[in-house]
Amino acid sequence: MSKVFGMGGVRIGWLDAFFRDHAGMFRWVRPRGGTVGFPRLLSEQSSYDFCEEVVRKAEIMLIPSRVLEYGDRHLRVGFGRADMPEVLERFDRYLKRDLTAGRHSLLGPHNAF
Repeated sequence: MSKVFGMGGVRIGWLDAFFRDHAGMFRWVRPRGGTVGFPRLLSEQSSYDFCEEVVRKAEIMLIPSRVLEYGDRHLRVGFGRADMPEVLERFDRYLKRDLTAGRHSLLGPHNAF
């Protein structure tokens, strides 16, 4: 069990960096424990629609807070998996590609990149 929590510390650092790089799109509050975080989506798009789009286009599993009865503004992000660096890289490429091409609804006047 300590091995999982030890790796979780490394992985949470990767998430800190990822969400710092995408601070105009998400608000990240580092969890106090465990291997699950709930970043807030900073757009008018529902987290449900956003997650559905990410699953379809980037093949990354994100859970919208709506299915957890926690509103519709957050994403459930698990970081206990060993493939976290690859997943974050795919997510980063997806966000940059779609935002650059203007195909993502996160691109708006308050989130211009």
